[in-house]
Amino acid sequence: MTDFPRPLVADELFYRAIRDIYIKEDGSVSPGAFSNTTGTDAMSVDWAELSTAAETIARFPQWPLPKGVVAVPVQRFWDCQQAIVYDEMPTNPAHSLVYGEKTGSIRRRIARGLHLIHLVE
Repeated sequence: MTDFPRPLVADELFYRAIRDIYIKEDGSVSPGAFSNTTGTDAMSVDWAELSTAAETIARFPQWPLPKGVVAVPVQRFWDCQQAIVYDEMPTNPAHSLVYGEKTGSIRRRIARGLHLIHLVE
């Protein structure tokens, strides 16, 4: 893990892959999609500067259809007291981690008003 190659700006986007169980009928996203990975204190996202939405969802071939991607502005994470760390991986140069407790109220604040930007059916 390292610092981002340049300072982030408030409207910078991060992609979060979303499983079918978190996709609502109207294309909005359930707050449950923004939980930390089981057994960790972080949630994986892709930095939009180094990935596309299609590349992000393609990293999850094992997930059932439909599945999709939501774009979250970094300011949303900052407003929820979440820290973002660049975590480049050999197979994913865009990989980043969002650290912080994701209580129900924080997950709802992150999800509020977000809709899928990419859907695979």
